[in-house]
Amino acid sequence: FNMLLAVHSGLSNSSIHRLTNTWAHVSEKLISLREKTVDVLSGQKNSKKLRDKMNEVYAEATPCCPYLGIYLKDIVFTDDGNPTYVDGKINFHKCVFMYNVMFQVLRFQKRSYNITVHFPFFHHLNKFERMDDTKLFALSLLRQPKLPRPD
Repeated sequence: FNMLLAVHSGLSNSSIHRLTNTWAHVSEKLISLREKTVDVLSGQKNSKKLRDKMNEVYAEATPCCPYLGIYLKDIVFTDDGNPTYVDGKINFHKCVFMYNVMFQVLRFQKRSYNITVHFPFFHHLNKFERMDDTKLFALSLLRQPKLPRPD
């Protein structure tokens, strides 16, 4: 799920998203898959669909790397939204809330991973130049120049 968010982020980058001519050549099957992915990754209702999908994968005993951003957000909200002390005593309910969030992450670590590394793929990826947003947008403009604004 962490990698899914990374791919989604890359495809949503303005340098890529603006390439309407290129997107027009992407197959309907891939566009449909992307739309389903965008729906699951939606932040609506506290990322309910993504949380449900991660729980579903966990219930199926499938190893996966959860999207940690959800849990980090939960930790921040739990910490900021609840006092550490109540009536001069440690807020036990806050501690339980924090444990529950951490448990959600830790439960994924109990799965074994049988990963086969495809080294030619990684060597191919390492050949790509790392670029900042300015350079990416300049390349995007070379691929599809901005249309002139109507007066």
